[in-house]
Amino acid sequence: CDPDHSNFSSGLFEWTRLRLVWGTGLLSVTGILLAILAQVGCCRPKPGRYWPHLLRRSLQQVLLRGAICYTIYLCVPWVLLEMQNLSWGTRGILPDISHGHGAEWVQFYCWRYVTHSVATTPTCVDYETSNDQPWYFHGENSLYMNATWVAKQKIGSPTGVDPCGATGYTTPMFLAINGIVLAAGLVGLLFGLSLLRWYLTVAGPLWSAFFVAQVAQWQIFGPLTGQALIAPGLLRFTETDSSWVFHLCIFGAVLTLPVYDMLIKLMHSYYRRSLQLAYFCDGEDIDFTATAECPYCPHLLLGACVNDFRTPQEEKLLCDFTLSPLYLGCPRTGFFCTDSGMRLGYAMSVSAAAPDTFMLTKFDVLPIRFVLSVFSLRLGDFVRLEPDGKVAIKVGRTVRRLEEAAVHSSTGGHAEQHGQTAQYLAQRMLDRAIVALPFIGCHLLLVLGKQLGNAGDCFSYGVVLQIGLSGFVVVLVLSFFAFAPQMRWLMRSPLILQFQMMFMHRHQAARPPPYVYLSDGGLIECLGVLMLLRRRMPLILCSDACEDMSLTLRALRDTIELAREERLCSFFDMHDPRRDVHLAMEEWRKGHSSYLRLGIRYERLPGEEEPLEGELLYIRMRLAPGDAALERPILEKQELLQDAETPRGSAFSEQASPATASRPQWGPDSRPFLDETMGDSLEAPSSSPHSGYRRDMDGVCCEGSCCGLRRCGRKFPDFGTGNQFLQPKHFANLCFLGAEMSLPAVRHAAAKMREAR
Repeated sequence: CDPDHSNFSSGLFEWTRLRLVWGTGLLSVTGILLAILAQVGCCRPKPGRYWPHLLRRSLQQVLLRGAICYTIYLCVPWVLLEMQNLSWGTRGILPDISHGHGAEWVQFYCWRYVTHSVATTPTCVDYETSNDQPWYFHGENSLYMNATWVAKQKIGSPTGVDPCGATGYTTPMFLAINGIVLAAGLVGLLFGLSLLRWYLTVAGPLWSAFFVAQVAQWQIFGPLTGQALIAPGLLRFTETDSSWVFHLCIFGAVLTLPVYDMLIKLMHSYYRRSLQLAYFCDGEDIDFTATAECPYCPHLLLGACVNDFRTPQEEKLLCDFTLSPLYLGCPRTGFFCTDSGMRLGYAMSVSAAAPDTFMLTKFDVLPIRFVLSVFSLRLGDFVRLEPDGKVAIKVGRTVRRLEEAAVHSSTGGHAEQHGQTAQYLAQRMLDRAIVALPFIGCHLLLVLGKQLGNAGDCFSYGVVLQIGLSGFVVVLVLSFFAFAPQMRWLMRSPLILQFQMMFMHRHQAARPPPYVYLSDGGLIECLGVLMLLRRRMPLILCSDACEDMSLTLRALRDTIELAREERLCSFFDMHDPRRDVHLAMEEWRKGHSSYLRLGIRYERLPGEEEPLEGELLYIRMRLAPGDAALERPILEKQELLQDAETPRGSAFSEQASPATASRPQWGPDSRPFLDETMGDSLEAPSSSPHSGYRRDMDGVCCEGSCCGLRRCGRKFPDFGTGNQFLQPKHFANLCFLGAEMSLPAVRHAAAKMREAR
């Protein structure tokens, strides 16, 4: 509203300069002190005395995150001002660019607001912090109350059409720039450029900031211009509309705080439901702990990964985590009894949340974490380690009895399952509701400050508002010091857990927090063999379906290396223990055996006379050289009830010994059958894209050609993990291949078990 420079704010300039000087000085002094402490080494972690190191680390984390937030805090007002200027305030932007009518309408809006405020009562937002008078009584702004100047400048009668606060330039320009960058990124893929990846990295925070800026513009400039919130003409600013939007947002925030954990894992819930429909009868989940008591269910061990917690003496970030019906945990966190309310589908979804682990390790930057946390795109979850307290259990049991009684009176079916679910949800909500009280109190202070401002008590308005806003900052800052027992309760808040994930704060303490974030453990060890080696199992049957189109056997090699690092065991060739195991693996991958036999020699434990030995049966998803099996139709129930058979045309042999690499051979009984049915088309099976061979099946079009083109992309069975939309025919062929490859290994395992008896 500067009368001479309509697109400039001298008050905002002074506000920024003052805070820039004091904020930069404070942050610089704190940073220098922390750097001196780090160089001196007085806060290095020492066994049994970790709190100096954790204190210095937490201060450093607060300093870095605080510098980022403070920079955003100083830049946001200028960004909002420039966005508003770009929309309608600067000369040359509005339609009447030749006459500069934009500045005239800005002055008219400001004069109209000042005139109305003087005639009535100024609002509390019109008062500056350092003055007891409204902003339009100071400096050049006082000209708006000078009738002579207003008449001379014709402020009350601007030329042109009233834009009515229209902001119709920012949004089209924002969309146009995003469209251009997106198109350039797509074109760059053809030349191997990474522009698209970087755009997608910052797109989430950028779009979020844009929508927040739109709301902020409406709230800040709306009293002057009466501009619309969503679109031109839709929800124009009035004090009444601003008040109900504010109270509606506060009410929604307070109402959702106790159940905030459910809202921020919508993608996880969808993923979990998809797994339930795929693997459980009628999509009904089952109790995870109850599987330990079922004689027909194996003892399930699900591997996961701890992402954002480590102890002070550890430098390695990721750590494998085990979920079982009896206990869950790892050496880093310790082991805890599995919650009786945990469901198997939930444990499976956490254990299979591969995108989270991949993003948090390969692309662990602030924009990626912002997208995962704010947009609820994470598939993993914060799993509770410690059991609930006595009060929570008592409340949960009461809710369970009420739910079972209600189900019995209405339908009478599944009462126990509904009761368990109600008890679990009640205990989780109670656990999270207590830690939500500070945030609820801060929200209520904002509402009280708003009411005091409407009543005209501007001093109380400023004090209460600052206390409410400072309360949010204090609670979030204290969460960085949750290594202290007095602050550990803050780590039960899903809002704080989401905030720390977004700001890349990896919790470090001698004792694990109540909740740890778990995702897929496949990036550490994706075969699940390491958990069995730690338990010194005598016979291990392993299947490998990792993406390994070149058959490097990288997953098995990683497992062997990890077992060596932990000094668990050594692997050897079952046929010649003197031979290097890697040579046996290299020979097997070129042969026709469906599985690989490796011997295991466990390290001797104290008290053992002789080291234990075991056997690993390794099955890798692949086709043997010379495979000529045909595509099969979808699976039928009657077929699943029959014994598995090796299909005609399969090139796998029944022998487990490594086969000598040779020219491709046809499977048993395949050549006569194919000669009768296909004739001469069999002569060049490797080069012919005949639709009958399963080796030629692609991952896009199962039947015939695709859009007039011949089959393209990766072939069966290596479709690639990026293809998440396999058809039933794909599944049938993959399932049949798995049965075909595992049948000899299962027979061998059964024979070994009979010998052991």
